[in-house]
Amino acid sequence: MKDMGAMMKQAQAMQARLAQVQEQIKAMNLEGTAGGGLVRIGVTGHSNLTPAAEPVRYYYTKETTFVDPTGRTVELSANGSS
Repeated sequence: MKDMGAMMKQAQAMQARLAQVQEQIKAMNLEGTAGGGLVRIGVTGHSNLTPAAEPVRYYYTKETTFVDPTGRTVELSANGSS
């Protein structure tokens, strides 16, 4: 029975460590980007989506180019991808 007691203590230590890591994850805020920064998303440790950055608005021009308010452009190819 001595081994059973040791296993129970080890299980309790693992549970305490798991609870500690879960609290650390809840405190995290992560941000991801794609498309050279054109798409941004954030997520909290509670799995809630957050506005990672202010919304970026894009406008079409005659040259099939996206232009954001800061003047950054993205050229599109004939098949619609950059």
